[in-house]
Amino acid sequence: MSIEFSRKRKSQVARLRGDLEELRDDNKILFEDCEQLRRERDEWKQRRDLAIERAEKFEVEIKVLRTQLDDLKRFAYDDAPTLAAKAADTQTAELRAEVTHLRQELQNIANAPYANFEDAEEFRTWARNRARHAIGQKPKLIFEKP
Repeated sequence: MSIEFSRKRKSQVARLRGDLEELRDDNKILFEDCEQLRRERDEWKQRRDLAIERAEKFEVEIKVLRTQLDDLKRFAYDDAPTLAAKAADTQTAELRAEVTHLRQELQNIANAPYANFEDAEEFRTWARNRARHAIGQKPKLIFEKP
């Protein structure tokens, strides 16, 4: 009986050693999986922290832009009458300059020596072309008949 007992014992010990070796292998695999999960967790934490950091930066930029927008609105509303007055003054000055130019041109036409022209039609064509040129239209050729 002792030989049989010893064989049973040896087979049990061998089976237990095999089970222990299997458990060690499983433990290594689980440890590697755990390490992989830790690395992934750390990566996700970094991504989250970067997203939070960017969101905070965007919030600051939005506050700055809102402040600038409010300042621009205030500037636009406060200075709108002044800007309109300046634009009106500029436009008035331009119109006065144009009226002065057109009056001078009319004066030139009115004071043109009629004796320099062969007939009334040539004078009329010259005067019309001069007036058209003054108001910015394309002048007709003197040789064309109206």
